[in-house]
Amino acid sequence: MLVEEYGKPTWEQLLSRGSECSPGWYAESQKLDDIRFWDAAMGEGFSEWYEWYLKTEAESAKEPAPPDPAAVQPLLPGSECWEAGIAEHPTF
Repeated sequence: MLVEEYGKPTWEQLLSRGSECSPGWYAESQKLDDIRFWDAAMGEGFSEWYEWYLKTEAESAKEPAPPDPAAVQPLLPGSECWEAGIAEHPTF
C-alpha cells in the first residue's frame, strides 16, 4: 500500500553547492575543495578566518539594536500657551 509519494530531487539539486539534498560525502568533498582553493588563492588559513567571520557576522546581526530615543523639543519659557493654541499672535 502506497501511503505517500515524494518527488525525486533533480541532479542540479543534488550536485549544487550547499544543497541539503546532496550526500554527506559529496558536501564534504566540496567543502574541502573550497578550502584548498581559497587557501591557495588568498593565503594559508584564509578559509578558517572567513568561516569565523561569517559566524560572528551572523551572530551580531541577530542582536536587536537598541531603539532610538524619541526626539523631544523643549519649549521655551512662555511658549506653553502657543503649544496649547491659546495665543494666536505672540506679543513681544
